[in-house]
Amino acid sequence: MKEAGLEPLGQTVGLSDNYYANGYACAEVILDRRLPVTAIFAAYDEIAFGVWDALRKHGLEVPQDISLVGYGDNEESQFKAPPLTTVRVDKAQVGRQLARMAIEKLQQPGTRIPEVIVPVTLVKRATTRPLLAVAAAPDSASRV
Repeated sequence: MKEAGLEPLGQTVGLSDNYYANGYACAEVILDRRLPVTAIFAAYDEIAFGVWDALRKHGLEVPQDISLVGYGDNEESQFKAPPLTTVRVDKAQVGRQLARMAIEKLQQPGTRIPEVIVPVTLVKRATTRPLLAVAAAPDSASRV
């Protein structure tokens, strides 16, 4: 996005336990405001499902009109039509790290526990479209 001169926009309408409804409502706000959108990255796959339905309601198709990426790689993601591109997280690794951090915090109260970064994997499926070549660029043949 930085290379293309674009700035990400965060959209949160309201937080609730219903991730689907959150995604739907956030997409409605974006579409009602007529913001220029080419892709949406949802914080959970369930949020992406809500976004997807709102896009469909507005006559937009994924990925032809807007690319969509979820987070979490839940089982339903691979069975959507088309299958959802998502970010896979090693949940067992996250659990181990959280348990280790909780034990450290209990053993050393008041001590700052360092941040831990757990690797993730982008699972490329069918809800994102490739970048379009920039026609005006002299080396556009090498860009994808």
